[in-house]
Order: sequence, then structure tokens, then C-alpha cells
Amino acid sequence: MSILEVTGLKKTYTTRFGGHKVEALKNVNFTVEQGEYVAIMGESGSGKTTLLNIVASLDRPTGGKVCLDGSDLSSIKESAI
Repeated sequence: MSILEVTGLKKTYTTRFGGHKVEALKNVNFTVEQGEYVAIMGESGSGKTTLLNIVASLDRPTGGKVCLDGSDLSSIKESAI
């Protein structure tokens, strides 16, 4: 059973000046099974911190979903997290 399932995750930021859109995450998909260890690696600016912030419920995705132990994090109230 997956303890973490990330499906179609997307995060887009809009710049303060000029209103340009920057895609920090685009269609990220992965699962983590119970007992697995996972490393997140990538170049500077590739979205590692953005991904971790969304998985930790510190930020909300623009699209897609994150399920922790079968519960969609977007359906959980902030006060319950």
C-alpha cells in the first residue's frame, strides 16, 4: 500500500512585476510505499523545495493531488493538519 501518492502535481507562480507565469512543478507523479526511503535530487531551481512544501502541506498545488495514507491533502482542513 502506498503511504504517499502524488498525481499530476503542478505549481505555477506569477511574478510580481510583469505578471509572467513560472512553472515550478509540471505533471509530477510518484508513489512511496511503506518502508521505502526516498531522496529528492535535482539542480538548483528545479522545484525540490516547492515539492517538499506541498507534500508537507505548507503550500497548496496549482493542480494535481497529494494523498497521504489514502487521504487527499486538499480535502483536509488546515486546522486538522
